[in-house]
Amino acid sequence: MIKKEKNKLYLGYIISGFAFLFIPSISIFDVMPDLIGFLLIIRGLSRMYDLNADIESARSSFIKLFFLELAKTAFIPLLVSFNDETTVMTTVFIFSIIEGIMLFFA
Repeated sequence: MIKKEKNKLYLGYIISGFAFLFIPSISIFDVMPDLIGFLLIIRGLSRMYDLNADIESARSSFIKLFFLELAKTAFIPLLVSFNDETTVMTTVFIFSIIEGIMLFFA
């Protein structure tokens, strides 16, 4: 009974994490950062991976997505200083495509 309650709690982490991921952003800035969403999903999957081997694979994919998002978060403010909107939007678009592909296979 206690194990079932723990799994529900970690499912809540996963649902909250996806809520952080799918909130729209204003311009290039996220109101609710995706980094927090990826951390919540990783936290939720970390306790559930003993149920199925595919969950461990998904967890490792979300860890890779976390580091990609961390790189994007560090890289975008450097581009904003160039005052070239085309470069900023192209870079954001490229990161978004890569994230979408990785999220699809996670």
